[in-house]
Amino acid sequence: MKKRSATFHFVLDGTILFLFVLVLSTGLMLKFVLPHGSGGAALLGQTRHEWGGIHFWLSMGLVGLMALHVLVHRRWVWAMAKGKQPERQKARLTAFVAATVVILAILAVPFLFPVSGQMAGGGERRGAELRLPPPPPEHGMDGRGQGQGRGRQLRALQEGEER
Repeated sequence: MKKRSATFHFVLDGTILFLFVLVLSTGLMLKFVLPHGSGGAALLGQTRHEWGGIHFWLSMGLVGLMALHVLVHRRWVWAMAKGKQPERQKARLTAFVAATVVILAILAVPFLFPVSGQMAGGGERRGAELRLPPPPPEHGMDGRGQGQGRGRQLRALQEGEER
């Protein structure tokens, strides 16, 4: 292995490790320090929503570098998939291809199924906040109140003006 290649691998693997630690720490922070429903609480000047964006992009960087790592080591991966025993190569390659297809299918699942409910803002984009329909009225009420407040007085005034 050339010295330049060893340095590249060291930097790549070190960056992957560093991003993994950042993704882990931001994920734990989102779960335990700024949990869902923490209001407008902020940590280091960032709200939960902003930390979620940072966590997402750190994760995307990690996934990208891991894909580069596998690409750099593709000959080793292929050699491990084939194996040394010629009589078992076909079975190992079939298992490798099947596992790759399953992994890609799992990654595609969130994009294949529709989001249920109406999206806030018209639903122009994926991932927007869900707006659920209002709950049905309870005990036969139609949402106009129970009839003892100012609505009754206003109706009486309006009926008086119409007469």
